[in-house]
Amino acid sequence: MRISGLILVLNIAWCSAFSFAQSFIPSDWIGNYEGNMSLSSAGGSQTVQIAFNFQEIKKDSIWTYTMKYIRPGQDALVKDYRIVKQPNGSFVLDEQDGILIDLPYRNGAFLSIFEVDGMVHCSSMSKIERGIRLELFGADISRPSKTTQSVDEKNQAFVVNSFAPSYAQTIVLAKKKP
Repeated sequence: MRISGLILVLNIAWCSAFSFAQSFIPSDWIGNYEGNMSLSSAGGSQTVQIAFNFQEIKKDSIWTYTMKYIRPGQDALVKDYRIVKQPNGSFVLDEQDGILIDLPYRNGAFLSIFEVDGMVHCSSMSKIERGIRLELFGADISRPSKTTQSVDEKNQAFVVNSFAPSYAQTIVLAKKKP
């Protein structure tokens, strides 16, 4: 085995060990939070006040997070999600309507990528120093904004499709004092 191959194998082993060492610590997340959601799209931008609650339902296996969208002059919209730890240690997001989405925990964040009716959506929910940060953005996968063709070092052609996000949503939530 060449030195570069050995280095690659050692890097993969180290990264694998590191990823297993990462752990979700529910007690760091549990509590009530509040903040504002910034939503931008081609149609403009808006801000919505959010109340957020993260609780454990079943010890070390099921958690809920509830988001309440507070819109002046309208009824509040409430979304209730479940994070369920699988027997193999991975997580899924349960929208409680039959929809399950893979939700790996990497680098201190729950991550998801899913597609609905031709729109791909990418999300992250991470614990930050004094709260939680959520990011969500998506694009229409049937309409690449750019297509580039190139050739790799082995002279093999490949195509890269680029997709301009149709929207971006950011929520920074501060933990409320008990």
